[in-house]
Amino acid sequence: MEQILKILLLFLIPVSAHSDIVVFNGNPVDIVWSEYGEEYEYMVEIYQYKSEEEILFYTSDWMLESSIQVEIEEEGSYIWRVYIKEIGKVCSDDHQCFNIETGYFDFYFPPSIPEKPPLIPDEEIGEKVVDLNPPVGEILGATTEYIAKEEFKPKKEDKEESMDVEKRSGANECTYSYIMSKKKYILDGCNIALPSISESTYSKYNDQYVVSSKGKYQNTLTIHINDIVCSKFDLLHPSTWFGCEENVVNRHECMVDLDHEVYFFNKGVVSPTNFVFNRETFEISKVLSNLPTALVFKGYFSLRHSGEWLDQELVFKKKTSFTEIEAPTSGIYSFPFKRLIPVNQWHGCTRYQCPHAGIDFASGKEKIYASGDGVVVSAKQSTPYSECGNSGKAIVLELDTGQYMSYMHLSNIRVRSGDIVKRGDLLAVSGNTGTFNCQPLGYHLHFELREGRWQASHIDPVPYIDIDWNLIHTNKKDIFPGRLSGDNPHPSF
Repeated sequence: MEQILKILLLFLIPVSAHSDIVVFNGNPVDIVWSEYGEEYEYMVEIYQYKSEEEILFYTSDWMLESSIQVEIEEEGSYIWRVYIKEIGKVCSDDHQCFNIETGYFDFYFPPSIPEKPPLIPDEEIGEKVVDLNPPVGEILGATTEYIAKEEFKPKKEDKEESMDVEKRSGANECTYSYIMSKKKYILDGCNIALPSISESTYSKYNDQYVVSSKGKYQNTLTIHINDIVCSKFDLLHPSTWFGCEENVVNRHECMVDLDHEVYFFNKGVVSPTNFVFNRETFEISKVLSNLPTALVFKGYFSLRHSGEWLDQELVFKKKTSFTEIEAPTSGIYSFPFKRLIPVNQWHGCTRYQCPHAGIDFASGKEKIYASGDGVVVSAKQSTPYSECGNSGKAIVLELDTGQYMSYMHLSNIRVRSGDIVKRGDLLAVSGNTGTFNCQPLGYHLHFELREGRWQASHIDPVPYIDIDWNLIHTNKKDIFPGRLSGDNPHPSF
């Protein structure tokens, strides 16, 4: 019986490899696989690629769930494998445990401004920590690999919200002493022209906030450097007995470009999803669960003087309030998800398929909702279109408008043929059913809009869906540029 079961599992549960490399920017890493029945349990192993070797670093317990979250401690490339066995059985020569799914991912820690501000050394009172929540417009702190005499402080008038960048262009300067004998920079002081925020707005999509801010900053900074030499020990001059008596021998002035990054802030620093940093203006946006309370600006520059590099970073925080606006949407149908999901492949002639009859959304196990009123004309396992190809579990919905919608590769279906549904009713959960060339396609939803019942009448869904498509990005476009092709409403992202 054990041998028979082993042979059956080999045919029922083919080993699959996902060629799509997932990129995780931060923890936890979500690993999801197919469900194979209530009588089975699963175990996950994760390996890291190092020096062309696979090093096992994580093994889970056997579990009934078909997903797991894992904390990763080191950046790099990883492979995961899922094994299956019958509940209550033990892996042995007589009862084999099969590797049913395999996937790959790259892991990176997201770049961000440290939550704790840098320490600014003070010669008289020792290290002083800059307040994480300073008054409006105050500079959070500055970091440099050299010693700083005093912390950065803006001019008193810099704290006024109404004072914008243009009116204060003359205040953008920093002064350093350069100790020539030690090849060391010392910060004497800075007057920084704070950035201005011209507009902060948000629109709502269900329980999510689509936030956007824009404004301007100065793109140049005047740097004053005083070359300092120390007087030699002189018995007649007590100031030379225990330290350096500083003498300025040269004064230098130069202009540097001040590069900027801007972040949202709400109990922590949040990187924007979309951003444009021009020389003098910026615009950032993000989908968040809560409205931010402020923006955080990071300015940085580098210069070389007397053969030594000075690298300086400045961090500012400025409060802002967000005004609600109407989302720029059009169309007669709603988005099929309750949250914003990126796209793996657009409709039309893409790099991978011509034509591609629908839009592939990069969803795992995500609830899918009816985009309009209508009746379910089909809800079942689809008929194979080739020996090694089928669409998996699928739904076809006839809308009251006379058009049709199709949803494919579902993990489970919540409606039956003949059901009358209203816009917003739950239809199914997306999944990884169906195959192409006898291989699983990976988790996603293939979503089609058709003029008639059959797929040959497919049309581009974008103009018909009531959503701002600028919020729907192309998933992993930097890794797979071909995904930008097709009827992409924004071909660059």
